[in-house]
Amino acid sequence: MILGLINAPSTTVSTFENLMHLKMEYTQGDTILEFLKFTPNLESLVIAQYLSRTVNKDAITLSLVPRCLLLHLKTIEVREFKERSEELKLVKCFLENAIVLQMLTIKSGMTPNSVAELEMKTRMTELLQMYPRASTNCTVNLPFPK
Repeated sequence: MILGLINAPSTTVSTFENLMHLKMEYTQGDTILEFLKFTPNLESLVIAQYLSRTVNKDAITLSLVPRCLLLHLKTIEVREFKERSEELKLVKCFLENAIVLQMLTIKSGMTPNSVAELEMKTRMTELLQMYPRASTNCTVNLPFPK
């Protein structure tokens, strides 16, 4: 039902003014960004399961930055992160546009049990540190599972 709203013109759909916390499952980057247009006061977002698909290189872009990214979104958590191109583009989009973002947490399922996983976490941390950020107070957290 909600995903059907994304294809409707924004002038014909009500927004979810009271929605402050949202957990999305089984969705894609462009769908997430489109839905954020209807959640102007969203403060926290959890992307619990991410579906990757083959997209063109410009699929994760914003022609108009959703109001929540400009004024309210303080925490984002991405779970089951696999370091796919579309996932990285979505995270980069959040970092470049979320002005009041305080914490971006990326949970990948990696454990500190192997050198390869430690190297992957280091590479991801370095890559994410290079992305420009709209928020000067944003911390990026890549925790290992307990």
